[in-house]
Amino acid sequence: MASEVNLVLLRHGKPQQSDRLLGVTDPDLTELGFDQCDKVVSGHQFDRVVSSPRLRCQQFAQPFADASGLAYGVEDAFAELNFGDWDGQSLVELWQRQDGAFAAYWENPFAITPPSGESMQALTARLVQGLHRFQDCDGQRILVVTHGGVLRGLLAWLFNQSSGNAHLSKVVAGHASQLHLTLYFDDDGCLWPQLAGLIPTPELP
Repeated sequence: MASEVNLVLLRHGKPQQSDRLLGVTDPDLTELGFDQCDKVVSGHQFDRVVSSPRLRCQQFAQPFADASGLAYGVEDAFAELNFGDWDGQSLVELWQRQDGAFAAYWENPFAITPPSGESMQALTARLVQGLHRFQDCDGQRILVVTHGGVLRGLLAWLFNQSSGNAHLSKVVAGHASQLHLTLYFDDDGCLWPQLAGLIPTPELP
């Protein structure tokens, strides 16, 4: 059966250790991070809330869902990329590496996989699987609390940009930035996604 679903994919707010490459590394949200997410959702209506399994997402998503009386679920598909041996390392130190490996990855992440980490192809595949799980949510507006790499990865997939610098430095996806997608599923279950908005980090007083 055909369906239409509206997704608001929200990158988590600023976490502790934001100067490090955070994939599976899982610090808590900062107070600012909570405030950023509160600013985004204030006054908006959702039908359900879905979160990445990472604490920096769940720490906001679950209390918000509970306070709003909304169904809540954790979806592994929307977890951040696993950066392998680089995960949790200082971003400054990674950029200063003499072998240039991190810079090369940033330039073309579809051609290079972090050592012992997850490829962009694997990330894209699980994200698309995650989107298909919303097929039975016709007419719903769903908040998905997730990560910057997920937002960039979905944009690269949406526009079929799987080569060159399409994923990282070309797209600003700051803390609490948003990607709005409209998902159309036809009668055969085929997914026809559309970009509905890309909204930057909210300004706070």
